[in-house]
Amino acid sequence: MSVALAIISNKSVVVASDSRVIHDGQKILSDCFNKTFSIPDKSVLGAYTGTMCFCGKSVGEHINEIVKNECKNMSSMEEMITIIAQSFSIRMKNISEEEVGFCHRKIDLLIADTHTLYWVRFEPNKDNEEICFTSPCKYYPYCVCGDDNAREATSKVLKEKENCIETMQAKNLISLAKRAIQKGIDNAGSHPQNPQICSCGGKIFHQCI
Repeated sequence: MSVALAIISNKSVVVASDSRVIHDGQKILSDCFNKTFSIPDKSVLGAYTGTMCFCGKSVGEHINEIVKNECKNMSSMEEMITIIAQSFSIRMKNISEEEVGFCHRKIDLLIADTHTLYWVRFEPNKDNEEICFTSPCKYYPYCVCGDDNAREATSKVLKEKENCIETMQAKNLISLAKRAIQKGIDNAGSHPQNPQICSCGGKIFHQCI
């Protein structure tokens, strides 16, 4: 579990997240893992919650590899996110059972540019045979994913400023994002496999364009 967000104004886009990584629900592996990423050639930012890494790469590294190999000539954000979802679900299916058990392969992905923000969820089907993904959902001006309690607290901070977000300068958008994520961390629930471990924590990472 984690908490992450993406916010769009008419001037900038910001993504932010906590940085806690928990292994098998038993121990905290890191409180300094960056769950945000950028796709430089496309002026796109992303953030994610759920499974952090597999096959030796972070989720952000997998997404960048897919974009580089399969989305070179795409200018449409909608077309790119569709290809990302299709290819990424195949990569998730092919993870070894020893690395990540099939039932634990769950990721919420946020991807945004300065005009559009998409959320996609990847998770196993009921028979644990395929990785399904939701149709990419478009949001504006923000979207939050992750731990239920953290998401609710983070969304509340953003909701209070919803009418101001559109005209915010980058520095104000960053400040709002960090404050919202911190509120989410402060109110996060326990990890579903271990009530002794808080599902969110660590430093806050962000990126802005």
